[in-house]
Amino acid sequence: MNYQETVDWLYRQLPMYQRVGKTAFKKDLSNIKALLRALGHPERKFKSIHVGGSNGKGSISHMLAAVLQDSGYKTGIYSSPHLRDFRERVKIDGEWMPEAFVCGFVNDLKNTIEEVNPSFFEITVAMAFAYFAREKVDVAIIEVGLGGRLDSTNVITPLLSIISNISLEHQDILGPEIAQIAFEKAGIIKKHTPVVIGRHHSKSDPVFRQKAGEMNAPLYFAEDAYHARIVRHEIDCLELNVENSESGRSENFALPGGALYQQENLLTVLMAIELIRREFPAIRNENMQRGISGFKEITAFEGRWQILRSSAPMVLADAAHNADALKKIFTQLKSWPFRHLHCVMGTVTGKDPHAFFESLDPDARYYFARPAVPRGMDAEFLKDLAKKKDLKARAYRGADEAYEAALRAAEPEDLIFVGGSIFLLSDLFRSIQEAK
Repeated sequence: MNYQETVDWLYRQLPMYQRVGKTAFKKDLSNIKALLRALGHPERKFKSIHVGGSNGKGSISHMLAAVLQDSGYKTGIYSSPHLRDFRERVKIDGEWMPEAFVCGFVNDLKNTIEEVNPSFFEITVAMAFAYFAREKVDVAIIEVGLGGRLDSTNVITPLLSIISNISLEHQDILGPEIAQIAFEKAGIIKKHTPVVIGRHHSKSDPVFRQKAGEMNAPLYFAEDAYHARIVRHEIDCLELNVENSESGRSENFALPGGALYQQENLLTVLMAIELIRREFPAIRNENMQRGISGFKEITAFEGRWQILRSSAPMVLADAAHNADALKKIFTQLKSWPFRHLHCVMGTVTGKDPHAFFESLDPDARYYFARPAVPRGMDAEFLKDLAKKKDLKARAYRGADEAYEAALRAAEPEDLIFVGGSIFLLSDLFRSIQEAK
């Protein structure tokens, strides 16, 4: 099979959470362990850092990887899901995993795959670990897919565990309350392994403290160690002055994009670097400056506060997909001096649509589309729900059609936002790429 045939085979043969929902989620780690055993345990052949949490884990993973890469370390990243191409999930120094490796891996392991019957995510994790081991990376940043305790990535013994934050998400799988979700996320805390928590939460802190105590794992809260204030803020740039609470020393950092939510992610990354510097002594302040300011370009990271069109009208895309993340986005969008806000949006089943609408701007105009996955939520349903909430809304067959409608309706001084689901962004990104 060629590359596309191989990827199509994986989609057809293996249950995929992003497509079919919680039926693809396994309740134990037996499948991934069987796959890794057949591969000779590649997860034991490279150093790793494990990154979980509700929001920000993608930005944290790529920011941290960019600093390590700029410091001269061969750095792998495993993340999910992908926007344009399956190989985006597995990168080394910003380069996607080669097509030939994907084809060879599936061909060589096909009998084991058919015997074990793993999920799409499980086979992807095994593939990533095999690739990192073969390429002898100095370190790999491994992003949790869903939850933590039962996530397929939770078979590594990392140098450091990171949990960005906790908010309500995937409640049909992880539990309805913050404390239950935190319990699942805390499952990545390992014995005698330091763990960084991005921010405090009254309901999740006790869970993390208890788990860290049981594991004799040193526990650090990034927002206790560092404080940030805004020096310069524009829609495409955010400059922060960050002070170390213990030493009192401060330093400015420039972040690509103007997303205010990156403040929290930056502090988490700085705390992580402080803890891993002994293991990676080549990291210097200049590496941190260059890595953080250029992390999107260095690591080929897309879909977070990404300007797709700079003017007349400006178009901004962000993969924010749960109520907490969307609320931050819309709070910030209201502060920009646009005339009207047009939102191309969609979501998937398994999300609470009422919580989704609580985060939206009541003055915006909405163009709903169903993401092109089986879990995609019906656009007509979203439109009808929006109208009940007195929102201006229309429904469209796909992301490209909704986007074109927004472009036609928007005036030069308006702003178009695309978000609500990474799968909607994926649909639009592929449509734009095909049109070029």
